[in-house]
Amino acid sequence: MPVYATPDELTTWLDAPAPQGAVRLLRVASQIVDEILIGAVYDTDAFEAPTDPQVAERLREATCAQAAYLLALGDDTGATTQAGSHSTGGVSASRAQAAPRWAPQALSVLRAGGLLPIHPLSPARPTWGFPWDIYEGL
Repeated sequence: MPVYATPDELTTWLDAPAPQGAVRLLRVASQIVDEILIGAVYDTDAFEAPTDPQVAERLREATCAQAAYLLALGDDTGATTQAGSHSTGGVSASRAQAAPRWAPQALSVLRAGGLLPIHPLSPARPTWGFPWDIYEGL
């Protein structure tokens, strides 16, 4: 699995020194970016890294945004994404709504780069397909 950004690139993104454990943080952020990209189509090399420089730049930006988000949350394990409440014997406990797992800024970078695999269904195109399929036969 590729890691889409380096500690130096994270330093530039944060406009501050990369935190201790930046390599691990970027590996986790890259895994989350991969999760967001399930179903996305782009060319990769033998190491699964994108071959298009523009795609690589978008993945680097999204990874840095996701890493910054994890830093701000103070949780790179996902433990705080588990929210809920329970009660036992008249005693109840609850946790506030957790933050989303995916950084909003990372989603924006990927959406703007056309990398989110979202193809809405419509009556004119009732099955999944590539966006250019709608132009066939015109």
